[in-house]
Amino acid sequence: MSVRISPEAHAHYQRIVDAIDRRIESKGKIFSYCMADDGFVSIAVYSDEGDHILQHDLLDDLADPVADAWYAEREGKRWEYFELVMNDADFTIDFTYPGDFDPQESWHDREMRLLQKHLGKKPIDCGQGWVYPD
Repeated sequence: MSVRISPEAHAHYQRIVDAIDRRIESKGKIFSYCMADDGFVSIAVYSDEGDHILQHDLLDDLADPVADAWYAEREGKRWEYFELVMNDADFTIDFTYPGDFDPQESWHDREMRLLQKHLGKKPIDCGQGWVYPD
């Protein structure tokens, strides 16, 4: 679900974008899937490298900015997860809220579905091996 965010909230998401931009030198599109809850953050970041997708470990860089963005939202209006897509200097964020997703879908299946939606169906270099989509 796309929603308009306030200038104050935008600053939190800009911190996330800036942290990714500092660490990833890809010329392709970048996708991040971030979940948060009270005391919990899960972050996945991928870049399109043409013939494959590269997974990046940015938990140390993004944990605080993602948690800060979640806590900055009003209680009862906090997202379950968001999809961040970066393409050059532009970025978009789509938020999904509690009750707006299939709770039977595992987080991993959801992550893979969203990854293919944004970066296509390509082999994924996970740093410690490759994952090939079905």
